Amino acid sequence: MDTIGIFDLSGFQHWAWALKEKNNEDDRQAFLRIRSRIVELSEEYNVAKTVVAIDRKPTERLKIFPEYKAGRKSKGEDFSAWRARVENGLANLFDCYFSTGWEADDVIATMSEKYHRTHKIINFTRDKDCMQLVKGAQIVQVDPITGDFYDEDKVKEKFGLSGQSLIDYQAIVGDSADNVKGVHGIGPKRAKSFSLCGGDEELSDKQIEQHEFAYYLVYLRKDVTLEKLMHQPIEEPEEPTKSPITVAGHEEIPDEPAPESTEQPITIKK
Repeated sequence: MDTIGIFDLSGFQHWAWALKEKNNEDDRQAFLRIRSRIVELSEEYNVAKTVVAIDRKPTERLKIFPEYKAGRKSKGEDFSAWRARVENGLANLFDCYFSTGWEADDVIATMSEKYHRTHKIINFTRDKDCMQLVKGAQIVQVDPITGDFYDEDKVKEKFGLSGQSLIDYQAIVGDSADNVKGVHGIGPKRAKSFSLCGGDEELSDKQIEQHEFAYYLVYLRKDVTLEKLMHQPIEEPEEPTKSPITVAGHEEIPDEPAPESTEQPITIKK
């Protein structure tokens, strides 16, 4: 069974930009670091198909909760312009997908759901939200920087939960990184005592409302419309590399339907 590797571009961009500033590198060096790491991981894990997942803002989550991810320090216009160039450059090498109004995590979730029955899926991301997608050894997660590997057993070892229970747990405890509040006054230890996480305690009506709101924010959509980013030619060509880079799986996935039309409506699961 062939392996599809899905790469969360946002995490790579923040990692490469931090090293760029630390080492006083130029924009192209930072781009090459991302490209090289994707190729390296694709080869290391014998990936047959390499896919890059991209954020598209503003997101649907921001529409219902304007404070979503508030508090994160902006890296400025230079970073935003560089991110766009990175996306364009990678689209010349890999299949890059986005979904208007949704995050890269939702693209990862949709592609994982779409292909995990016929392919092994490796999600290369540092985002713990994506651990809700891990399923047995068929959908796994790899931290692209540290190399930490998570199958379902490893996720259970880390959180004591997996699958649906892990999503409910995340909605109860919240996520400070994304400014998701969760259920007021309930921390990680007590959260596991509730029936949603396998315990005996029940949430009150008010707590259920807080849980449902947080659930909408932490649950990754598995049915967003996928749109393929097309490479746009630039006026000045990039400098040639010393040797050609072999990109794993730049061909179409065999025997699978093409990505959904962007004209189809998105169904939101609440």
